[in-house]
This record gives sequence, C-alpha cells and structure tokens, in this order.
Amino acid sequence: MDARRTVLTGLDPGSGVVAGVAEMALPPPLDLAASLEAYRRWGDDRLDRWDGERLLRALPVGGGRWAAVRAVPAGDLGMPRLIVQVAPAGLGAAALDALRSTFVAAPPAFEDLAARDPVIAALDARHAGLRPVLQPDLFTALVRSISAQQ
Repeated sequence: MDARRTVLTGLDPGSGVVAGVAEMALPPPLDLAASLEAYRRWGDDRLDRWDGERLLRALPVGGGRWAAVRAVPAGDLGMPRLIVQVAPAGLGAAALDALRSTFVAAPPAFEDLAARDPVIAALDARHAGLRPVLQPDLFTALVRSISAQQ
C-alpha cells in the first residue's frame, strides 16, 4: 500500500460516531511501538495516551475543532500501518491527515550521515525505526512539555 494512501470504510459523516475504521500506511522504516513509548513513560496528559497496544490522541483539525483518535499499530518495521477510528466521524479525513503528519520519516540525508558516522550507524541499527512523534500544534506541545515533567 502506498504510504500516502488511506482506505476508509464505514465512516458516517453525519452521525458523529465512528461506524468503521481507516487503515493508514506510514513511511518505513518505522517502529511504532518504540516511537510511541514516550507517551506511556511521560504519563497521562489527557491529550495523548499509549498503553503499549493503542494510541488515544486528541488532534486539532482546524477551525477550532478537535478530533478524538484511536489508533492500533499493525504491520511491521518495513510496512508500518495504523488501524484508526475517529470521532466525530465527520472529521475523519482531517484527523487522519493530522495524525499522519505527526509521524516523520528520516530525511534523505540521514542515510548519508549514518554511512559516514559509525556512532550514528550503530544507534540507528540498535534503535531501527525509532522516530520522533511530532506535536500537532503549539498548545499540545506546551501541555505535553509541562505534563511530562509531573
């Protein structure tokens, strides 16, 4: 599946509830569990929750609106995917775009750096697919930075 292709099934935009799921492919290599582990360690700020099996996240989708997202990792390091539910369902496409933008691929220059720097190469081999998960907006980043210290 193309990393940008999302398959939507059963999202009813008028109901305000999730009637189905979306499957979202992400750019490899990506170790979703390792990348999300920080959310479990930092504690519950009621914006982002990771229990080792599912991600619960509140995402701004524009126009002062927020969507609740439940995502379960699927696939593997070479073909990472998320199985996603969104509420309200009418915000499904915007929420999926917001969620997708929080997972970043290593920039093209990273391979060159790892080839030249043995320390970077060793770290990348040891933590293959570990990537930062971006905060979707300044408010969320601020709440996260404060709550992670508690």
